[in-house]
Amino acid sequence: MISIESGDVLGLAAAVSAAVETGLLGLVAEGSLTAATAAARLGVDPTATARVYEVLVAARLAIREGEAYALAPELAAMHRAFPGGLTLTAMLFASTAQYVRTGVPAWSMDGDVAQRGEAYRSTVAGLAGMFAGASAAFASAFAPRVPLGARVVDVGCGSGVWGLSLLERAAGATLTGVDLPPVLEVFRETAGARGLADRIGTVPGDMHEVALPEADVVILANVLRLEPPPRAAALLARLAEAVSPGGTLVIVDALAEGTPDRDVARAVYALNLSLRTRGAGVHAPAQVAAWMAEAGLAEVAPLDFGVWPGAVAAWVGRKPR
Repeated sequence: MISIESGDVLGLAAAVSAAVETGLLGLVAEGSLTAATAAARLGVDPTATARVYEVLVAARLAIREGEAYALAPELAAMHRAFPGGLTLTAMLFASTAQYVRTGVPAWSMDGDVAQRGEAYRSTVAGLAGMFAGASAAFASAFAPRVPLGARVVDVGCGSGVWGLSLLERAAGATLTGVDLPPVLEVFRETAGARGLADRIGTVPGDMHEVALPEADVVILANVLRLEPPPRAAALLARLAEAVSPGGTLVIVDALAEGTPDRDVARAVYALNLSLRTRGAGVHAPAQVAAWMAEAGLAEVAPLDFGVWPGAVAAWVGRKPR
């Protein structure tokens, strides 16, 4: 990431905003093209288009080869990984001013159980691609702590990207996915595609109510942020009860901190979350650690495996024998 001088932030923000509003960002997300071609397709001024694209190039958001512009490789990878691509993400952030005026999010992905089931059934496959690298890094870092033949439960499993990545690296382990029935359809499909269908099981239902099987490792990944503080604390206490003595509870969320890059990533993700949910919020890492300790877990400590996306990191706690 490059360093942007404070005085240039407004200019960069203006260029990005214009690229989103006019569709210039969407065009370079589709493929390489010249400013003249982009302007002609959108019916805008070619000189102004080039000025905006040049700001994106200088900020390492785009690249220029001759007279043609394209997304920077890292941003292009994000476009492919994000559900709906950068265009949908840009549309979400474009609603920020309206959110500031009204306090009402553009979308609502945290409705009742049925609404959440349908909303996440259509997005978890895309999220699997988005978090593929992070989940692999997590699994590589955490797998040495997993005992042979461990029982792993992935609560709010979604596509299973976190639990399945661990299963691939944990010898003899089995994995139970807990989620709403529509979402578990995607989990089973993903497990089958990864050759792990014979090592998984499922528990359909609301994670706050369904009976959880006892496990050596319980994972809650990118779920806690969807719960307001009282429900988040209660959920962690519930999960801790399902951990067998000597086992571990792993919380993966936007928990990386300590550097300007990570602080920006967490703050931007918190805004993103507020734009698409009504009651969700990014919890402070220290608060998550405190809830885990209150739930009776010991040796609560962070597990850092990278910043992107969304300042993702984990906290791990062990249940005393």
